[in-house]
Amino acid sequence: MRLRWRKLSSALRNCGRIKAVPKKEGAGQFADRMNAKFGDKINPQELFQKVEKFLGRFVCYPSEHAHVANVLWVAHAHCMDAWESAPRLAALSPEPASGKTRLLETTALLVPNPVEAINVSVAYLFRKVASEEGPPTILFDEIDTVFGPKAKENEETRALLNAGHRRGAVAGRCVTRGKTVETEEIPAYCAVTLAGLGWLPDTILSRSIVIPMRRRHADERVEPFRHRVRLLADCKTISGGANATFTSVILKAPQ
Repeated sequence: MRLRWRKLSSALRNCGRIKAVPKKEGAGQFADRMNAKFGDKINPQELFQKVEKFLGRFVCYPSEHAHVANVLWVAHAHCMDAWESAPRLAALSPEPASGKTRLLETTALLVPNPVEAINVSVAYLFRKVASEEGPPTILFDEIDTVFGPKAKENEETRALLNAGHRRGAVAGRCVTRGKTVETEEIPAYCAVTLAGLGWLPDTILSRSIVIPMRRRHADERVEPFRHRVRLLADCKTISGGANATFTSVILKAPQ
């Protein structure tokens, strides 16, 4: 009996030296542990604020709501795999020199795989969308030449913009290889920003976030925009971890 008590008391004294078995950690705890080990993580709130500040340096928005909408659309472009349907961003104005192109230029620096489609062929757009590098972000300036009264032969471009908002959308084409004609399905799903004069067809407007741009007032100031090394470095700093950060924010949001 005395020997048994000695063993028990010895075990109690040594229990403080025994490390408890850790509980199963969650995804957030694992991420925090890895970030503490390998470096600081990107704060999603800080990242959104940096994007908002950067865009506000060069674009004069008609309202704060429009400014926030552009920031959220940039985040959406990094998470295309999370959506069933992706809205277009349409910067429209009835008058020129209202900042539409500037909005496209600054947005292009923050989105993944940007393609500035000013004078490109339909075949080029289809091939870029189907590229192995991942879906591009198409930034289409002067969209009034595609949908406006001056539009000519742009049916295939309109078909791409109409159908490409939905995940799984494809464009069917016939391809001739030698003497054989084969059918080919090219993916059409990608993020698209549009800018132009006038308005757009209802099929596009109903799937778009519209920013009605206007000319700056005399008391409104923005910074001159130039493609300089410092500006590109700022964009790389902002968008360096944007894809993973934005994706984690979207996936953690309530469904």
